[in-house]
Amino acid sequence: MAKGKSLRQWVKLYEEKTGDKAQLLDGYRLFYMAERGFATMKIDLEGKLMVVHETCGDGRFWRDYAELIGVGLGCTAVGTICTRPILPYIRAFNWEVLTDEEKDGQHRYLCQDSIGRKVIATYMCDGGEGRPPQYWVVSYFYDRAVTSLDPENEKEVQK
Repeated sequence: MAKGKSLRQWVKLYEEKTGDKAQLLDGYRLFYMAERGFATMKIDLEGKLMVVHETCGDGRFWRDYAELIGVGLGCTAVGTICTRPILPYIRAFNWEVLTDEEKDGQHRYLCQDSIGRKVIATYMCDGGEGRPPQYWVVSYFYDRAVTSLDPENEKEVQK
């Protein structure tokens, strides 16, 4: 197992890698584990969404952690902003791209996770200063990924 780091060390790494200043926004809680890194999260009760704002370290661990907490609190999905190139991010989470909708150079990816659950990555904005575009990524706990709607009865058609 990797050697642990102090929270201060993880924050320094985050700031060096992203060029952003780590901050704990209002309503968010900080979660930290020496061997896994840190994440800031909050629950959106109205949207039944666990929102992850910042992560550093083991991103897959923090995504799974957010799901575990979210399910226990009645959420139906985890949402986060991806500030890295989106296709390597999708591959890192072992998601499969089912459709790529492109309009004016902006993409929206419908993906599925390893058990067929829906994941949607939607273009949000340009990253600025030579950074990749940012995407809003939502992974659903209970919804299956589909590739189209049956036009006659608007029921989802499984891939």
